[in-house]
Amino acid sequence: MKNEFTASVDEQLLMEVLTKIIQNSQGYIRPEGSRIDELEKYLFTWSLMSDEYSYNLYARILSRMLAVEFLDDNTAASLFPIWSEAFAREYNMKKQTVTLPDLKHPDDMGSKLIFPETFYMPAYNYHNECCVEEGDVVFDVGAWIGDTAYVFSKKACGGGAGRIYAFEPMPQNYDMLAVNAEKIANLEIYNVGLGKEEGTLKFTFPEWGAASGSSRYDENGDVEVNIVTLDRFVAEKKIEKVDFIKADIEGAECDMLLGAAETIRKFHPKLAICIYHRGQTDHYKVPETILSIRQDYEFYLEAYLNGLNETVLFAVPVDYQPERRQPSPKTVTTVKELYKAVQDRLRTNYQTTFFKEFSCWLDRFLKCHFEWKTINRDNRRMFLNNSGAVHYKLFFMRNGVDVLLVFDRFETYKEVHKVKIRELLDRFLETHVDYTLTSNQYGIYICKHLSVQWVTPENAACNMAVLMKETMGQLWKAGVIDPECIKQVFSEADSIGREFL
Repeated sequence: MKNEFTASVDEQLLMEVLTKIIQNSQGYIRPEGSRIDELEKYLFTWSLMSDEYSYNLYARILSRMLAVEFLDDNTAASLFPIWSEAFAREYNMKKQTVTLPDLKHPDDMGSKLIFPETFYMPAYNYHNECCVEEGDVVFDVGAWIGDTAYVFSKKACGGGAGRIYAFEPMPQNYDMLAVNAEKIANLEIYNVGLGKEEGTLKFTFPEWGAASGSSRYDENGDVEVNIVTLDRFVAEKKIEKVDFIKADIEGAECDMLLGAAETIRKFHPKLAICIYHRGQTDHYKVPETILSIRQDYEFYLEAYLNGLNETVLFAVPVDYQPERRQPSPKTVTTVKELYKAVQDRLRTNYQTTFFKEFSCWLDRFLKCHFEWKTINRDNRRMFLNNSGAVHYKLFFMRNGVDVLLVFDRFETYKEVHKVKIRELLDRFLETHVDYTLTSNQYGIYICKHLSVQWVTPENAACNMAVLMKETMGQLWKAGVIDPECIKQVFSEADSIGREFL
């Protein structure tokens, strides 16, 4: 068993991961988010793993989760595979030899990939530690077209004693489930969703098909779904035991567990719960929810894809009451420090390289050179007056780069300057609809946001050049600019200065 968190080993492993990330980053950084505030929770999930296989698997998953913030997807996948070579070989062998049952399923590309996985993985079976057994009463929550119900029935109902309760909220999927139910022993099917409270919710299908297994809650969805709680269902049906609950419901797993709290407390069933649907936040929210209901579970993990999706947490009942597990505080602190150091180093390198190339492109576009000041890691400014209140700014954000013209402390400006500036900005915004005007307690500014997917030093410089060419001359004529702040323009050949201004 591996319920203890070994601080020195874990710190060393993550230090090696972060070192490898630095060596392979090549200036890349994914700016849209940071996991530093969640690291302690991911480490907590890691500390729950009850055997060496699950512990090592989660180490690989955590490594990949860190890597995709700092490396492109292909590099992250190459350096930090989720599957071991042995597992990948076994997967490919089973994929080639599996015999699929004659079940009706959507004839689309997604289903042709998803449907066979149930039978050659096998899904929702953890090394016979957590699986459906003969005579079990099973809840198949998110049954799709009955593929998992088929597998569960073969295991539970061979002697006639087991029973499968399958829940599928989406009408198109339920229709196919109803056809397939005729071939599945001891199966009861219900066209409802399971949640934390009774009611109705709107659902939607993903873009790739109305028969997909990936329907989910969406307040703007076009399908209304009835929601019941598992507790109420069990009570109304007078079900006398529950042995196994499987849930694959696109991010609603925690709500389902909360609606099953009395059932879990009473019957202490085995659980197989997907934890990948909400950007990995369910890695810690699902076990937290389970442990808030009952503490006496051991946890195991399996990944049914060589990536961050298709990850299932298995909770196995145990006959003792363990104390709540926690990672070592020393490990949490050390890992956060390591993570922050890597992020700071890579972000600084990325921004320095980006700005150097940006400056070269801007000089080329403007045919003259301007001096920019580094205010902090995230922004560079070119000042237009001695007070620093008027400036162009290149600002690095998590989701891209902003190109701005800023008028700080605008209320302190001379009235004649305020009028001229507003007129200038109105004219500029009429012809540049991708810029926005913002006014706040600090002043006013116009801004164009360049998203991380598209921004390059060249297109940032191009946008800045347009902004400067179409506003600097007017600001100079209006007397807003102090000429000494842009004296490099006047030190160039007269023709260049006249052309620019």
